[in-house]
Amino acid sequence: MLKLLRNDYLPQKVWPRSYAIDLYHGALLSPKGLRRLDDVGAIQMCERCRRSLTGKSPSQPVDALANFQYYSWSELPSEVRDIF
Repeated sequence: MLKLLRNDYLPQKVWPRSYAIDLYHGALLSPKGLRRLDDVGAIQMCERCRRSLTGKSPSQPVDALANFQYYSWSELPSEVRDIF
């Protein structure tokens, strides 16, 4: 399931550092939905996303951060991030 939440087109230097992304198999996740940031734990997600990931034909949810909706705001320098 987590491999469907990856975006291998993004360079690693913009991957989130707010959680152990390597333990989550490179999945782009919102840290607000994670029970544990330093180890794999439960992931909270909406029912629509859960159905996409666990159905008969698992697929990346349309609203997934990995679907080019991750903009690496948290990785920007503070002076740049503050402008946004």
